[in-house]
Parts: sequence; C-alpha cells; structure tokens
Amino acid sequence: MVVVERRDEFEKLLDANEKMLRARAMKFCKHEEDAKDLFQAATLKMWKYFDSFTQGTNFSAWAHNVMKNTFINTWRRETKRHKILNEHPEDVLALNFSETQPSPERVAVVNDKRFSPPVQEALDGIDEVRRETLLLREVGGLSYAEIAEETDSPIGTVMSRLYRVRRMIKERIECRLDAPKEKVAV
Repeated sequence: MVVVERRDEFEKLLDANEKMLRARAMKFCKHEEDAKDLFQAATLKMWKYFDSFTQGTNFSAWAHNVMKNTFINTWRRETKRHKILNEHPEDVLALNFSETQPSPERVAVVNDKRFSPPVQEALDGIDEVRRETLLLREVGGLSYAEIAEETDSPIGTVMSRLYRVRRMIKERIECRLDAPKEKVAV
C-alpha cells in the first residue's frame, strides 16, 4: 500500500509541475525531440530516486536539479562520443547504431578492418561470437530475432551478448580517451 501511495504522490507532484519541467527541458536542449528525451530520462530518474525527496520540501526545485544533472551528464557523454567520431568520421558509417540496412560501403569497411585505431583496438579484443553478433546487428542491420536464427541462439542470449559487447567497446574507447597522451619531442 505504501508503494501505491508514493506513486500517487509522485504522479500528483509531477502533474502539477509537468508544464514547467517541459519548458525547462526545452530551454536546456533547444530542440523539441531532445527536450522530450530529456524530460523522459529525468522523469525516470526522479521516480527512481523519489525516496530521496523529502516530503514537504520544494519538489519543483528538486525536479529541476534532477533534470539539470541529467542534461549535464548526457552532454558530457555525448561530447566524449563525438570527440572520437569527429577524429575518425569513417566510424560514423561503420558503427552506426541505427536500424538502417547496410550499404556496400559499410560492409566493406567492416570486412576490410578499416576502423579508426581506437575502434579497431576495442573490436580486436572481443571474442568472435560477440563480435559477429555485434556486426550482424549494427552493421548488418538484422533484428534480434534474425540474429538468433542466424547464430542458432536464443533471442535472450543475443540481447545479452549485444549488451555486453557494447559495454565492452564503450569502456575500452573511454579508457583510451582518458589515457594520458604521449608527448612528442620537438
């Protein structure tokens, strides 16, 4: 019963502040779709951490801080991601995480191993099964069900492999970004 009461309290406070929160999201993002994404992500975090909200205090200020921190964290993450992709624009084609069908050029990039050094190093250390699953999804554009059929694996296993391999690549690239740069003697 307590959970239902907390959910009702959260929904009541959110409903009362939704218009203001959506306006703040738009102010942060400047684009409607990004603002919708920010509002949704911030709302999920607000619900997740609603137990840390002290009843009787200013929900609007607390919610604003959650949204602001969500925006800042997302911006930092995207800035790091774009730094790698801007240094090596060919990786935008090779690791496009969209649902589009692969072009012959994208397939050639994968087959010829013409990834940028950070991405290639991250991919090189991955076992063949996970690498194949990732390439079938991200480059081949196959659905989870199609990959499961192709690899003769359960769909849950495919989803698990993709989650793990994406996390591995992300961590390896971030480690490379955070590593100190070698100084070149002039």
